Amino acid sequence: MSKNKKRGLTVILTLVFFVIMLMGMMVVTRDKSGIAKNKDLYTHGNDYDVLILGSSHSVMGILPLELWNHNGITSYNLANYGQSLGVDYWVLRNALRYTNPKVVVIDVYTLFFDEKYSVVHLPYLHQHVDNMPLSSTKIELYKDLFADEFTMEFVFPFSLYHSRWDKLTTSDFMPTESSGQLGADVNQYIGQSLGSTDAEQIMNLHNHMHEYDLLPTTEVCEEKNISFDYLEMMIQLCQENDIEVMLVMSPAYCTEDNQRYINSVYEYADKYNVHFLNGLWENNVYYEADFFDTAHLNSSGAFKWSDYVGDYLCSNYSLTNHKGEEGLEYFDDYYVEWNNMMFDKLKENTSLFGTLVLAYNPNFKTAITISDETFLEDMYLKALVDNVGCDVVIDSESKADFCIKVISTLTNEEYSCCFIAVEGEIDASTIVFDKQD
Repeated sequence: MSKNKKRGLTVILTLVFFVIMLMGMMVVTRDKSGIAKNKDLYTHGNDYDVLILGSSHSVMGILPLELWNHNGITSYNLANYGQSLGVDYWVLRNALRYTNPKVVVIDVYTLFFDEKYSVVHLPYLHQHVDNMPLSSTKIELYKDLFADEFTMEFVFPFSLYHSRWDKLTTSDFMPTESSGQLGADVNQYIGQSLGSTDAEQIMNLHNHMHEYDLLPTTEVCEEKNISFDYLEMMIQLCQENDIEVMLVMSPAYCTEDNQRYINSVYEYADKYNVHFLNGLWENNVYYEADFFDTAHLNSSGAFKWSDYVGDYLCSNYSLTNHKGEEGLEYFDDYYVEWNNMMFDKLKENTSLFGTLVLAYNPNFKTAITISDETFLEDMYLKALVDNVGCDVVIDSESKADFCIKVISTLTNEEYSCCFIAVEGEIDASTIVFDKQD
């Protein structure tokens, strides 16, 4: 072999080695949360009768595993935090390459976004885009959403993740497992970010939730933005593929301006003859106990809203109850694992308020003992106790002020904890409880 040929071969082999090394580093350093979120979509795509699209309201509020438990519906949640309708459209286009759903549920909360995607929520957009297999659809997504902006960051994500070297763990070098929640991300807290203590958080949350009135549904936004275009594109895409559409707005605090955008959805529902479940008007949640913050449901609210959505789907669409079918055993496995995780969260929780939220679970049997019934004169605390839906025993001889016993009906595991009021009056803005296992 001539020297020139040897040099050429050496250059080619060096380039191949470099490319392989670079691709390996890209795989190792990238964020794995998107793989975990959507792994089952690519593995079991044909199993899902329902796809769920939307923002944080739906990723936290519509739980595929509860739809399975309550209705036998097979579904996948493709919603994500800050996800615009523009992103929803491309996520749906990609998903239809791997699935054949009967119904697509579209969360319309982000209609007020006058942008194709939220720059603030780019990390969550990466969860979808970075893990989409390369295809003509993905190339069209780049062209439509990004043009020249952020293109390199998404086409070549190593430019974003290369600095993760000091954060790598053993799991980064192992195959990524499914999240086990079929795309959802249930939240187990209440009143977060609205005060420095649990009591202040829940009080401020209630004040926010009750400071607005619902506008008549005839009050709509005067001008339609780009999000309405993508909404129409999604409806048309579904109908072209004989897929039924359900538009949904989850229960939430909503400003008057936002309500006008939501009210405008009725026009599109009528135009395309699709259902619209408006959770601002029609829901089963308990506003005093079921919210993480003013816009998002906690685990208690998510269980309830998921059951409501599931019943609505079964009443208005031809969906099959797949429970017991061969090949879908992983739904039951995931459901048990998920509830075990929720039980562990309950045990780890150090807050009386959080413990009461987590105690509301279709698979938990709860008993509550209180040392003094005057604790229930506090409207906020009483709301959380009432929400659990169990009998309350008053025991004046109890050494603790609140004792909570929970049994998981799926595993028969038991857990008990007690709380003592250490300071403050019986008023949710001042009372503080310490946990004692």
